[in-house]
Amino acid sequence: MDKNSKRFVHIFVLIILALVVIGGIGYYAYKNGQVKILKWNIPTENWKTYTNTKYYYSVKYPDDWNFKEDSNVYVYFYPKNESNYQTAISIWTTDKNTIFNPVIGGEYRIVRNILINEQKIDIKKYKKGPPDYYIKASIKNGDNTFNFRYSNHLNKKYEPYFDQILSTFQFTN
Repeated sequence: MDKNSKRFVHIFVLIILALVVIGGIGYYAYKNGQVKILKWNIPTENWKTYTNTKYYYSVKYPDDWNFKEDSNVYVYFYPKNESNYQTAISIWTTDKNTIFNPVIGGEYRIVRNILINEQKIDIKKYKKGPPDYYIKASIKNGDNTFNFRYSNHLNKKYEPYFDQILSTFQFTN
């Protein structure tokens, strides 16, 4: 074997080892919940569209759900068979002058990311105490922040709708 062949074999072996190590790290992270592959299997093409004319955004929601506006700052999306609209998915808009109570936030971890309007959005899971938690994501546009939230107070079965509704968010201006 000449010198060039040996060099090629060494480089080839190093590339294979690097791929195996990267693949192993990815598999380990996936198995431990550090990496999640999202499978959005809820079709959104027949959903209704909610449009907010004050903050210039739209979002789709299931056709068998309702929405409730609270002064055009808060919007709640919830299944028609649920009586408490605050237990489903909400959007509220804040500006640069909004002051948050730090107690509201609490301990969280980033559980996944999603790309919305060319922004990488962290989806955070906040711990409220066993067994309650809530999931939150924020999208910035100028001075405004659009906050999405889902809480599992009553039923976890609506949690998959969080990502689906969030994925349909668009600015309208």
